[in-house]
Amino acid sequence: MGDSRTFTMAAMTHGGFWMLTTAIALAFILRGRVQQHRQWMTRSVFVGPGVFLGVRAMEGVTGLDKLGPAVDEACVWFCIAFAILLADFVIQWQELSRYRRSAAKVQAAAR
Repeated sequence: MGDSRTFTMAAMTHGGFWMLTTAIALAFILRGRVQQHRQWMTRSVFVGPGVFLGVRAMEGVTGLDKLGPAVDEACVWFCIAFAILLADFVIQWQELSRYRRSAAKVQAAAR
């Protein structure tokens, strides 16, 4: 549709990561592994709608959308990379908070 080949690759990478993370989550839930399913669904949400909304928010708030297709492409690649990093950060934070809650319950029961 007139976009550069690298922009097409960015769009394909985005879609591929979204399908991959969702398929892995589906495989885990079908095997009854709920914790791993939750982790992969978190990644799927950050990679799928997270990248889509992140690009639009980043460009809309900063005005980068007026600078041309090269900037659009850079924003997509940035959001893909950042989504994976941010999803893993959220997963680690959830596990840490879950660990702290269980440790507090153990201490309260010991008293």
